[in-house]
Amino acid sequence: MATVDAQVAGAEQLLPQFRQSSQERLTDMSERTVGVPAPDETAIVLTAYGSVRPQALSTFRRIEDRYRQEFPGCEIRLAFSSDLMRRKLAERERIFVPGPLSALAGVRDGGRKTVVAQSLQIVPGNDFHQLASLLGGLRQADGKLSFQSLKLGLPLLSGIEDCRAVSRIIFTMIEEAGEQDRKSDPPSQQAIVLAGHGSGHPADGLYLTLSQILGQSYRCVIAGTLEGYPGIDEVLRKLAVFGGERVMIVPLFLVSGAHVNRDLAGDGPDSWKSRVGLLFPQVEVIFQGLGERDDVCSIFLDHTRAAMRGITNCQP
Repeated sequence: MATVDAQVAGAEQLLPQFRQSSQERLTDMSERTVGVPAPDETAIVLTAYGSVRPQALSTFRRIEDRYRQEFPGCEIRLAFSSDLMRRKLAERERIFVPGPLSALAGVRDGGRKTVVAQSLQIVPGNDFHQLASLLGGLRQADGKLSFQSLKLGLPLLSGIEDCRAVSRIIFTMIEEAGEQDRKSDPPSQQAIVLAGHGSGHPADGLYLTLSQILGQSYRCVIAGTLEGYPGIDEVLRKLAVFGGERVMIVPLFLVSGAHVNRDLAGDGPDSWKSRVGLLFPQVEVIFQGLGERDDVCSIFLDHTRAAMRGITNCQP
């Protein structure tokens, strides 16, 4: 696996391309004639919280590129729901990413009447339901913001089958990180900690479901969240009972942004790595956003296809 410094250096090289791409999208919006449909009337708006870190921006760019490959002829737009992230990007990097409403208005002004707003969230928590509420309001709109079809693509973990699929992906990630200990082998001295964002929304329970499924392959798997329940205190109590020697922290975040680099893996005393390190001699954090993986992106693509079919589940 490439070092973190190498990953960041590579991501920083993509900043000019990301900046150019965002400017081209704005120019394209201003030059289209309102009310004149494009040859293909379908658009996909990829909606995420957002980030200002170069490595995270390169991940968003790769996801956009994958969507353009899989949906030729569809217009693909990226939207950040965080006002703070959009403002910082504009001020620091001159990168302009619209919010969800602005992105939807832009594709409609460009003649796209059939739109899928694809959530890039991990679980259907608060941010997802805010997006759902926005779409619900727009479905009642008239005039320039009226759509023939406006559908919502589900987040990464939206049911038991998603949890099973992501569990297999995490198993692969751990193996790729050089860890081969499994429950079927002699008792392992390693614990796996799945670290999600969390918000206190009931959807946070999907992290626990994921940990239980992964627990069929590893001796000790514990789920925790930064801003929900269970938190780091509950994680530490469970780890103390485990009593092994090594802990691997697996971030359940789309991109390797501030939460991964500071809150989970940072050198500060309050980071998860530092707090777990007070109990265990060996602590490792996987520095890979889930969105960097093709197999994770494929799940989002399946959810988008399901939304296009007008169904509510993502079974083949």
